[in-house]
Amino acid sequence: KIVSIFACPFYSAALTENGKLWAWGDNSYGQVDYNNKEGFNRLGIHRPQFVMEDVRSVAAGENFVMVIKNNDTLWAWGNNFNGQLLDGTTVDEEKPVQIMTDVKQVCIFGTNPVVLKKDGSLLERRVINGNIGTEKVLSDVK
Repeated sequence: KIVSIFACPFYSAALTENGKLWAWGDNSYGQVDYNNKEGFNRLGIHRPQFVMEDVRSVAAGENFVMVIKNNDTLWAWGNNFNGQLLDGTTVDEEKPVQIMTDVKQVCIFGTNPVVLKKDGSLLERRVINGNIGTEKVLSDVK
């Protein structure tokens, strides 16, 4: 049973009640099916592909995906041209990589993810003097 869906301009995904993530559409950066033996392509994958399990929530950006797993870890993969995967690089990730722990929620607009940690702090991507990193923008707001 599907409990949550998301759609971007070129790809879509669904999350089932048992925590399985399925995706279809543009696969230019592996955001839909990073195990695709035919390689990444803009023509897309037209049938839903199993991506990952133990997923609690999903956020989608411009050709990249972030998920929070049941153990509160944040995972990301896909296009990283602007450091949007929050891993401190601009290297695209073809497979899911763990980014951080103790995550409560993630929200993405375009290429800008914002992460709410379990301690109440809010993190977002920052580019300072050409360096890409993650900066705490709010904490202890009452």
